[in-house]
Amino acid sequence: MALLSAISNSDKACGHVRFEAEYPTAGAVLKRAKTLSEVEVLKMRRRAVESFAVESLAAMPRGAKCEKTRPLEPLRLCHALTALLVLAMGFVSIASHRAAEKVAIDPARMKWVRQSDGRLLEYVTCGRSNGTPVYWATGYFQTANFLPKYACDAAERLGLRLLSISMPGFGMSDSYPLDHERSLLDWPSDVELVLAHEGIRDVFLMGTSTGCVHAAAFAHAFPERVLGAIMNAPTAPHAAVRGSSGMSALTLFGKEVLDLSYLGSLVARMLALLPVRNQLRFAPDVFKYMVDTERMGGVHREISQHLEADLARWDDHTYRGVSDNMHTIVKNLPFELSDLASLTRRGLKFWITTAPDDATNPPPMQQWWADEIPGSELLQFSAGWGHCHAFTPENLDYLLGLVASS
Repeated sequence: MALLSAISNSDKACGHVRFEAEYPTAGAVLKRAKTLSEVEVLKMRRRAVESFAVESLAAMPRGAKCEKTRPLEPLRLCHALTALLVLAMGFVSIASHRAAEKVAIDPARMKWVRQSDGRLLEYVTCGRSNGTPVYWATGYFQTANFLPKYACDAAERLGLRLLSISMPGFGMSDSYPLDHERSLLDWPSDVELVLAHEGIRDVFLMGTSTGCVHAAAFAHAFPERVLGAIMNAPTAPHAAVRGSSGMSALTLFGKEVLDLSYLGSLVARMLALLPVRNQLRFAPDVFKYMVDTERMGGVHREISQHLEADLARWDDHTYRGVSDNMHTIVKNLPFELSDLASLTRRGLKFWITTAPDDATNPPPMQQWWADEIPGSELLQFSAGWGHCHAFTPENLDYLLGLVASS
């Protein structure tokens, strides 16, 4: 029936005689079907279609043609490929059992505060409850739960109280509304709210990767409350280190794409569908760290397994975090980093860690920090752990020891 109707419509579009006037209609076929077998009905339909096609072509004026099918335009082809890619990623997500990687919220560690604008912020504390407060800002794709047990035990032993906060859109922290572009200048008030909730005023600052610019934003807003700082493998605005070598091509591509409007959100959604190890392909040195420490076993594997489990929960609440916040990495800072030299002029320690095989935030980024902040000290770590050079047992002991002795 659908076929006969379609041919009739096509006949009208091309100026042919009406099919229903000379050949059995769908209703007529069904009426006669009451007295015919199923095979005879099918034969009748086929004969009607074939006869109509032959006579319709004969009735067309010589040289007359229906409109040719237009070739697929590049833009339409791009849209089609994008749709196919999204569907393919959906099948990958089903096959990978992504949900099985989720980690449960630990009520003994996870805490919550609500900002005046209604946003919920999750945070974690560990170590000695009356120890020196240390705000440790997370890296990208991480949450407040990233603090490994080894670091918490070391903090207890050294008399430190570690505190970490999930950035907006990561873990269970709410993201900003879609019409609000988050600024690093918004972050100090979030940190201040958590510190006030915990009864903390002055704090030592630690940052990892992206967390370094967040810790720096707090230092810029409240320099009088800073006890010192350690920045582990800090990122830098791409304009500041343009042309420098060392960053993985995949990492650079990922950062640039996630910062694009609309497309960045689409890519973030697709990333959220992938298993963590597949996501880490965009940071080859971090992937290598995970594989190497897993093979080593012991405390090395314990630390990396905790970090990997935390990487699985960055999208627990929403996938938007990685696209909404990317501009805080690749764009220029909304304040002068050189203003933090006021800390070193007060005699406070400001350390910056770097490693020659860091392909996520290569050494020129850390050198930029050292050049911008007179009096800061660059700590050179040996090659082997790339971007994760701060997360080996011996290096964690060393860095937390520096905090405790400052």
